[in-house]
Amino acid sequence: MISVIIPTYNRADKILNSINSVLNQTIKDIEIIIVDDGSEDETHNIVKKIKDDRVRYIKHTKNMGVSTARNTGIKYAKGEYIAFQDSDEIWYKNKLEIELLALSKNKADVVFCKMNLIAKDNSKQEIPVEYKSGFIRGDVYGIGTPSWLGKTSVFKRCKFDKRFPRYADLELLLRISMNGYRIFCCDKVLMDTHMDSDLKTISGNPHKLLKAGQLLNKKYPNLHLSYFETCRKIAHQLFLESYRPELSKKEVKKMRLVGREICPGIKTDIKYFLANINLFLFVDKIISK
Repeated sequence: MISVIIPTYNRADKILNSINSVLNQTIKDIEIIIVDDGSEDETHNIVKKIKDDRVRYIKHTKNMGVSTARNTGIKYAKGEYIAFQDSDEIWYKNKLEIELLALSKNKADVVFCKMNLIAKDNSKQEIPVEYKSGFIRGDVYGIGTPSWLGKTSVFKRCKFDKRFPRYADLELLLRISMNGYRIFCCDKVLMDTHMDSDLKTISGNPHKLLKAGQLLNKKYPNLHLSYFETCRKIAHQLFLESYRPELSKKEVKKMRLVGREICPGIKTDIKYFLANINLFLFVDKIISK
């Protein structure tokens, strides 16, 4: 059985479509654990109307954050495997079937798929683009939690670190990799995520990014020696978001310092920033509308 964990917070307008995309999977031996992280909308009433014994509902008495919600789901999971949904993605009907086959065939511990990032004009972009079919080594950046399927034993041992306001998924994949578990890329697009929701995470609170960077640097001071590409991407994100107008001069300096500490010797040439800042500001403009 596969336990599908769906943390949710005030997403009454999206939760039903997400649940149905799991219930409609070609693999029927599943349980859905919905962890309501203290929602104040109609989420409870919507879930209550679903007449399917495979759906379980757990509610936190207060909002405790997505990592704690996922860990609650892991705690109560009864399946041999665990997958995660974020209550605003749509899985293709054969997602779990294809991933389970890839995990078994390749003797992997965790697999992940590609996804389509859909813009408001319905144009699509496949992400993450840098990974191809096979086991990944030295880089775990940009692999979204809803694309994962893994052995329950892995997630019972390695849970989400609730201290991380951003990069909690990245940090967990790092630990999974460091513990010798095998992570496999299933090079197929098996789900959709929408730009209006996902980019709010990608271009999230820069203060949370700074805290996450500081935590990563403290927890893994020599991470760049084994995961240089991951560190390079984190450092670039820190430099990129250091241009956010809401940051003080002191915070800007901190972000750039943390970036250099995470990835010593990183190149921060002006051409890189000119190319990427325009994209970043464009995305930020879309989100703010």
